[in-house]
Amino acid sequence: MNFRAVLHLSLAICGFLSIFTLSEVRASSDMGQKSGATTKNHPSKKVKTAVSFTESWNEKLACTGSSAQGDFDCETYSNGKFNVKVIIPAANFGSAIDPSQFNEDTEFDIRLGNYLFSATLGNADAYVPGATKATFTLADDRCTAEDINGELVCPTKAYETIQIKMKPEQVTVSISAITGSDANGNTFEDPIEADIYEDEPTGAVSDTIPFEMNLGSLSVFTDTLPVAGSVVTRDVTDKNGFEDTLSKIRIKGKLPAADLTSAPPLQ
Repeated sequence: MNFRAVLHLSLAICGFLSIFTLSEVRASSDMGQKSGATTKNHPSKKVKTAVSFTESWNEKLACTGSSAQGDFDCETYSNGKFNVKVIIPAANFGSAIDPSQFNEDTEFDIRLGNYLFSATLGNADAYVPGATKATFTLADDRCTAEDINGELVCPTKAYETIQIKMKPEQVTVSISAITGSDANGNTFEDPIEADIYEDEPTGAVSDTIPFEMNLGSLSVFTDTLPVAGSVVTRDVTDKNGFEDTLSKIRIKGKLPAADLTSAPPLQ
């Protein structure tokens, strides 16, 4: 092979390698741009929710007697329920979480709107010092109409459960409760906020409420947990021609962990 043929072959190989390298650079650049767009549309940092709750509240009519006998009568009562989820990271407490240091005398308090629970871990079901879980079960007599009329002993039933999970990285609290009263006069837990909207005109509602939680020396609070929801109010007429106003309320609230600050224990 002469010199000129070798030169042409070398130039052809160099050209092929240049095109191949350029294609790789373009492909890498395209992948980087796509990756950048994905990161922009899907941020890696997620806002952490510290407190969230849902609550319902209903006004109802309880009627007794009969119009024929002239003893027909109706009264209103209100009941509902709520569910609360609290997740407080150690950073919000400004102190380490060490469940092994907790015992029966460790105080636990939580306040959300008009709801307040206060106890020591020793009041929890089967709690032992150093445990990472504590469950409180609140129960009371729940009488039926038959129990009342027959002067019988009313059965005891739970109306609220509070569970605390304590880990080095966070404290988690879950609460579920029946609130208000029923047609037989049984009373349960206080509502968080929904009852204040009774008899309000139908429409949207909003507010801010306080939240505070203490576990031993660990403490957080805020005065501005946002609440939003709706109320539906209607007038009803009973068999005696009397008119009553009944409301149905649904609300919920959510607070980011960043909006909490440390606080002194509840007084």
